[in-house]
Amino acid sequence: MANFAFQESPFRTLTDLALKTGEEARPIVWQGAPGDHVHTAFFRQSAPLVFIDELNSGVTARRSFRTLRVTGRISGSGQLTAAAVTTRHGDDVPTLGVVNIRVDDASDTETDMTYSGRYLYWHGNRPSIVRGSLLFPATSGLVGHQIALAQNQKDHGPLPEGLFALRAAVSPGQASVEAANRRGDNSTSNTEEGVQFLRIGGQGIVDINWGTMRVKLNPLQGDMHKRDGFYIHNSRKGYSHGCIEVAPSGDGVDFFAALLAYSNDPKKKQYLKLRVKYSYPAQDTVGNTFDPQYEKRRQLP
Repeated sequence: MANFAFQESPFRTLTDLALKTGEEARPIVWQGAPGDHVHTAFFRQSAPLVFIDELNSGVTARRSFRTLRVTGRISGSGQLTAAAVTTRHGDDVPTLGVVNIRVDDASDTETDMTYSGRYLYWHGNRPSIVRGSLLFPATSGLVGHQIALAQNQKDHGPLPEGLFALRAAVSPGQASVEAANRRGDNSTSNTEEGVQFLRIGGQGIVDINWGTMRVKLNPLQGDMHKRDGFYIHNSRKGYSHGCIEVAPSGDGVDFFAALLAYSNDPKKKQYLKLRVKYSYPAQDTVGNTFDPQYEKRRQLP
C-alpha cells in the first residue's frame, strides 16, 4: 500500500503532521506500493500550508519512493495528498497516500523572530505598515558546514541555538550609505549596534560578504561555543561564517526595509528578540538566498 512516512521510520505510516510557521519537518518519504512507479504520483495540498521540496527519488525491486522536505508556510489545517497521474478527473483520481497537516503560528511570546534553519520568521511586534509574509529565506554557515550539528564550529558552522537581541534603530554612525562610504573599511570592522547601511560605491565596492545592510545580534541565552560577531545581513552569496544571510520574502518584502519601517514606529520596542532553534540535529541551514547575479551586480558605480 502506498503511504507517507518519516524517512527514519519507513515502516510506520505518517498520518498527521504538526508544524510551526517556518519549521521544517524531518525528511518525509512517499512510498509507492509494489508495481507503482516513482513518477506515478504528484503531490497536492488542500490549502497552501507548507513548502514542499523534493530531495531525491528512486526505484528498487520492492518499492518506489520520493523524499520530501516539508516546511510550515502559513497557519491553518488541511491535507497533503499523493495522487496518481491519470487522465481521469474528479473523485476518480486514485489516492496514493494522505497526511493531515496542521501549521501553527509561533507561540513563543518571549521572542519576536525565529530562525529555524532555512527561514527567518518575524512573528511578534511586526511593522504595522508592511503587508505580506514576513517569512524570509535565510542561510547560515559555510558550504560543507551548513547543518545544525556544526553550530559549534567557529567561523564555519551556522549560528548557534539560543536567544539574541537586535537593536531596532538605525546606528547613528552609519545611518546612510554616504556615512558608510566615509568610514571606509571601518564600516564593517566596527561592532556598533543597530541597523547599519554599508558601502555602495564611494571608497569601495559592495562587500560580497556583507551585502548592503546589517544589524548586530547580541547573545542573551545559549551556548555560543566561544563564538561571537554575529549579524543578520543581506548578501546573496548562499553562505556565511555564522551570521544569518537573509533574502526577500516570497511576497517580495525586504527584511531591512521592514526593519527600518519598524524603527520609525514611535511605539516600537528598543530591542527585538530572536530565537534560534533548529528543527532537528541534521537540519539543513541553506535557505533560498543564493542569487547567481549577485557578484555581477556588486560593483556598483
